[in-house]
Amino acid sequence: MIVTERKGSIRLLFTIYGSTLPRIWPRLLGIAVVAEVVVLLKERAGLFHSALSVQPFSIMGIALGIFLGFRNNTCYDRWWEGRMLWGRITNDARNLARLILSLNRKDGKTDERAAEEVRTLIAWVHALRMRLRRKAQYEELRPLLPAHVHAALPSSTNPPLRILAHLSERLREDYDAKRFAPHHHVAMEAAISELVHHQGGCERILSTPIPISYSVLLHRLVALYCFALPFALVGSLGHVTTFVSVAIAYAFIGIDAVGDELEDPFGEDPNDLPLLAISQTIEANLRELLGEGDVPLPTPDDRGRLR
Repeated sequence: MIVTERKGSIRLLFTIYGSTLPRIWPRLLGIAVVAEVVVLLKERAGLFHSALSVQPFSIMGIALGIFLGFRNNTCYDRWWEGRMLWGRITNDARNLARLILSLNRKDGKTDERAAEEVRTLIAWVHALRMRLRRKAQYEELRPLLPAHVHAALPSSTNPPLRILAHLSERLREDYDAKRFAPHHHVAMEAAISELVHHQGGCERILSTPIPISYSVLLHRLVALYCFALPFALVGSLGHVTTFVSVAIAYAFIGIDAVGDELEDPFGEDPNDLPLLAISQTIEANLRELLGEGDVPLPTPDDRGRLR
């Protein structure tokens, strides 16, 4: 996600990185070529003097705009829900780590067993991020997990859930050993349950894309509208047809591309959620609670992007 300061209106007009232009310029170029060919055929061959009426395109443009707006709102809702879920994950992970450490601290020092449990929680955050981005890089989690838990991850159908199950078992063992009171155990299990709910919400977004028939129909209508538009404009606009056709196509195709980018909020496009940065922030917060010194927070790259 690009998090740099918003540029002024003039600079914003010429911004390329993070916009939809790199994705849609081939289609715009194709429309420009079609429009220019239509203009040349009219001027040199006398064709298209009885051009299509603009009125049907006006009506269709309104309907298509409503259709695009509805889809983009749906895609943005998915993006925003993903961000809300990761905000709750951040809060609940901090809260659970605080409970674990505050109940297992003696003489101002962190109990090593409690520290291992907090590291397990850090491993869960990273494992969830890997699952949502479909990257099974579980070797990174080796320093954070017991050997038998780490060895079970590649064969697990849901590695983050396997890690939370291990953490829950550890907390039950702590309760059986009377390391904390019953109501403390209930509070920590409730926090783990919330983490499971948040994980399920993220998995629902990931595994339930917008129906393909909906997207296919919209893409076809946008393409048909934009490529047919020069035939309706050439009779009244002449040489300006190419510019106007490309400008209108940029609006419709650009809005369509924004929806495509927001549909999967957990991907790695410039405007997708910065799951790596959020995970590293949670890790830095929890390691600070462990007293492991100053852990640097993630910073944007030279293009202002958090990944």
